[in-house]
Amino acid sequence: MGEAGIAGRLEADPDIRLTAYVFSRVYGDLPQGAWRAPGTLTLLGGPEAALTVALPWGAVVAAAPCADGSELYSLNHHEGPLAPSPGMRPPPWALPCVRALESVPAGAGLRVAVNRLLPDQMGLLSGAETFSAVSLALRDLRGLEPSGADPCSLHGPARALLLRAGSAAEPVPFDLEAAGLRLLLVELGPGGTGPASSEARAGDTVAVAERLRGGDCTALGAMLTQAHRPGNEAADLALEVALGVGALGGRRIGRCVLTLAPVPRIRDIRTAVTTRLEGLTVRPPRFLTAVPSDGAHRVA
Repeated sequence: MGEAGIAGRLEADPDIRLTAYVFSRVYGDLPQGAWRAPGTLTLLGGPEAALTVALPWGAVVAAAPCADGSELYSLNHHEGPLAPSPGMRPPPWALPCVRALESVPAGAGLRVAVNRLLPDQMGLLSGAETFSAVSLALRDLRGLEPSGADPCSLHGPARALLLRAGSAAEPVPFDLEAAGLRLLLVELGPGGTGPASSEARAGDTVAVAERLRGGDCTALGAMLTQAHRPGNEAADLALEVALGVGALGGRRIGRCVLTLAPVPRIRDIRTAVTTRLEGLTVRPPRFLTAVPSDGAHRVA
């Protein structure tokens, strides 16, 4: 790996290099690998059926074997190393790691540095991405296979997943690049809106998935708007403005408004939403543009 290890690979993604560098500073040794898992965004969903995609931003972990139990460090909270033990109450950021490590036999632990790529305040990361990345590290470094199917590993570019209760995940074509569309997330900032769970009926979610299988990505737009849960002034106004400027649909999720937008309209949507929200939010909104991303995998 070389003296600098993963952190010294100039061709590597900056988030991967940073995570590996912090691992070395915290633990005084080089990580033996790095793994990335996407954030899973539920476009439409309820208890019976959900349509999800992988976001480019999730979690990166750097890890190495540790014979004396496991240790965890968070880049986001500058907290650790934390050694999980029976009966302890780990901080929220560590819970997914502890769940992934709880069945590890004695002498098969890991040292882990965790880097979540979106702020907790956005309400978009559930912890599934961290659990997935740590589980992959256990598989590759300790030969311990994850228990059960991992949706973060099943995601991929140009597709969504249809998750139905009691059934295996079903890949669904969702090629936004080819359709000239993007998922545009409007992050409203502190106090913008609390986490919200906007549900769609299972039949509607499955119907949209069938439209996507037929190549009609625009079908998602109207159903997003139908699933929107109103009640926050900033979020409702942001969606109203986005729809008026050309977005095909949208709803709020976490502290964000998710919209489906044609690429040529994105700049106008950003400008119009920023202008209309001036004075209504603590700071100007921030925007993230995405298409479905890779599933969980080893990156170094």
